[in-house]
Amino acid sequence: MSCQDSNKIENINFVKISGVDTLFVSKSQGFSYSPMPRWQTRTLNDTSYLIISATNGEGLQLLIIDNSTFEYRKVVTIPQYGPNGFKTNSPSFYWFNSDSIFVFPTSLNKVFLYNRNSELKQVYEYDSEAIMSFDANEQQQGGVLLDSKLYINTVPHSNPNSLQFTSNTYVAHTLNLKNNEFHVWSSYPKKYINRILPTSFLGGQIIQAFDSLLLINNYHSDSIEFFNINSRKFGKLSAGMTGFNHLEGLKKPIDNRGVNSLTMQLKYPNYYKILFDSYSNSIYRFSRHLNPSYQNYSDGEILNELENNNPKLLQNSLIILSPNGDKKYYHLPFSIEYAFPSKDGLIVQISSLELEDKDIFLKLHLNQEYESR
Repeated sequence: MSCQDSNKIENINFVKISGVDTLFVSKSQGFSYSPMPRWQTRTLNDTSYLIISATNGEGLQLLIIDNSTFEYRKVVTIPQYGPNGFKTNSPSFYWFNSDSIFVFPTSLNKVFLYNRNSELKQVYEYDSEAIMSFDANEQQQGGVLLDSKLYINTVPHSNPNSLQFTSNTYVAHTLNLKNNEFHVWSSYPKKYINRILPTSFLGGQIIQAFDSLLLINNYHSDSIEFFNINSRKFGKLSAGMTGFNHLEGLKKPIDNRGVNSLTMQLKYPNYYKILFDSYSNSIYRFSRHLNPSYQNYSDGEILNELENNNPKLLQNSLIILSPNGDKKYYHLPFSIEYAFPSKDGLIVQISSLELEDKDIFLKLHLNQEYESR
């Protein structure tokens, strides 16, 4: 691969975060807080919701907060065992609304539909080319339900270290809720055919944006794949860190727990979260990437900086994409655990802020003023 063009990187005009408000909410006494929870955001009737999940001995717990009342609702517990249970461990979910909660058990080609009272309303059993799991590589749950079709990111239970993995497996599927038909919807981009991607770069999220688009956020890509609902055509939106090298794929297997995999996680941008803000009509895409100041460091030097706990080695950026394709970049001084939009700012939570009896959120006010150089 060619060296990065430092001039291109330095010419990104970062916009200032104009202000930060601190918000407090009393912790939920009935929720089993855990590190790196799976979560989802969704906007209904001009109200934005954040749904956080956990598992305990009873099943899947969902903790819900909205940007209007900003108080936690009663915890929803969906049973794992018994006649109405989803049976397996580590389930993923898609919260369509309070009375339509879809649960995707690991290694089980079934989808369970529950209501707000944790009552099982429907089981959708489907046939597929492989045993599937609903993808939650970076904890954020995607998914779109549209015209009785459920669009979901999927990860097959097959060997990702095979050169045929990106040729024979697929990023997303659809499940028709009327007839249980399960179909391939989106595959890996052609440039990754017969290439290997480290597991930390596999997968992504599906969300709906601008009413007419379904977005596929692949963690490894500097662009967002989209599907236009009206024209029924696929396309791409440029939404990456301009001037950064991006992962091109490997020709040989890699130890996903080894040093080489770790180095790639440090060297290449990972677009680990995506949101649609219906209030500002914008797409928010989050990137974790190497600080450009270390772009010319060797792999060994980068790892040495990591071992020395260099706080400046990695950076987090927010890319905001408008309907006309314009991009704005924001430096984030912290890694965001989860986020959801509001009418007057982006509400986020970071793991480093914590009180014994309260959860701490930050509301970021985003403006048009650029940072000075």
